Amino acid sequence: MIRQSKKDAILELKNTGMSLRKIARTLKVSRNTITKILKDPDEAAPHRESRHEEHVPLIRDL
Repeated sequence: MIRQSKKDAILELKNTGMSLRKIARTLKVSRNTITKILKDPDEAAPHRESRHEEHVPLIRDL
């Protein structure tokens, strides 16, 4: 998952005219990730529940 600060840096560097490859090398992020962020910068990562979430009610009952 990419932090918002890194997404902002990607957008800023692209707006200055830097190539995708150079952005990827500079920020140590894959070119595919850069492309995804540029296509939809506001897209949130899917929320994953932790493995223990289904057991929380059982634990609380103890």
